[in-house]
Amino acid sequence: MITKTALRNRYKRNLRKAGIKRQDSILVATLPNLQSKASLDLLVDIEKEFQVKISHIHIGRTIPQEINQLAQKLPGMETIVLDAEPATYTQLKLKILEKASPHQLVVLPLTAEEIATYFLDELIRGNIEGLKLEARHRTAYPLATTTISELQAVYKQDTLPPATLYMSKLLEWLAGTVNPQALAKFYIDTYASRSIA
Repeated sequence: MITKTALRNRYKRNLRKAGIKRQDSILVATLPNLQSKASLDLLVDIEKEFQVKISHIHIGRTIPQEINQLAQKLPGMETIVLDAEPATYTQLKLKILEKASPHQLVVLPLTAEEIATYFLDELIRGNIEGLKLEARHRTAYPLATTTISELQAVYKQDTLPPATLYMSKLLEWLAGTVNPQALAKFYIDTYASRSIA
């Protein structure tokens, strides 16, 4: 079973892979789900170490109380609520792209299964429009090496559900054959990683 400390270390390692720097400007995106709460919770823990300036965009009709309370823990953080319900991960990424400022590190709350779903159901099928986010911004997927079940184990007392936009039928069919973390790692190494000078 994974601990919160191990989860925080993974999260930090994946942020470093995306090129986080001290006093960076970060746009953290959230959805009304457990993954977003966990991502914001871990970012609150890490914020002091990196001394970053964080902006927050919430995509959904309303912002859940748990996410709003975490956002208020970050000094001077502005929160934008975008009244949208994207049906695909491409739509989600394009909504975030509309609000991201130049030079911001964009942090997405997607787990291994969600990144694998995006890769298998959208990117491989020729919908490359979502890659505009990675092309224009440093993009971090700090939960990429974490599964939804691991988040549920660490945040077992939480009331927010671990909701996804949708899950890949192909990923379900390949269960036991394909590891979602391996697909997420391949996606990040291929499309989202930036070399750090």
